Amino acid sequence: GDKVGALADQINSMLGAEDEGRMDRIVSKTETVLDQMNEALTAVNRVIGDESIQADLRQAMSELPQVLADARETIDGAQAAVRSAERNLNNMEGITGPLGERGPEIVNKIEQGVEDLGAAMQQLAAFSEAVNDRDGTIGQLVHNPELYQRLNVAAGNIERASQQLRPIVSDVRVFTDKIARDPSQIGVGGALRGRSGIK
Repeated sequence: GDKVGALADQINSMLGAEDEGRMDRIVSKTETVLDQMNEALTAVNRVIGDESIQADLRQAMSELPQVLADARETIDGAQAAVRSAERNLNNMEGITGPLGERGPEIVNKIEQGVEDLGAAMQQLAAFSEAVNDRDGTIGQLVHNPELYQRLNVAAGNIERASQQLRPIVSDVRVFTDKIARDPSQIGVGGALRGRSGIK
């Protein structure tokens, strides 16, 4: 009884309400970033007529909603898996070491990916504000190569941040699927091993 209770305390301290709350805050922050990014892109598209630049931005933005939807679904699965693990403590003594080592790392990398998206959005918002502060001559904007370069940099940052999130979300989904099917696998092999996205 004491041994099981001690193991439960260890798991709760590693993957309990604090990490679940942290994941929820990450998803909420991500959704806010996406909303703000969409508003910034709408403002930019009203004044920029270069179709090739707009196409690059639309391609990067079209991938983000699915990535974020996958992230929320995976985080929900992780929370359910943790609750299931707590109901099977007698078969999960091996979870303490591997999960304690890798769990915080996963959360940190997801959070870093969201922060990168936020930084890219801020660059795009700053650019949009600069455009709106001009004298109102659209021709000046269209023929200004410096402004086009700044927009290209912002689009590249968005695409890189999206690519960074994809392997992290994939790794978390693999982990939650394995722990939901057979929680005892974590003790003998580690559900996070064998993936290249998280190192």
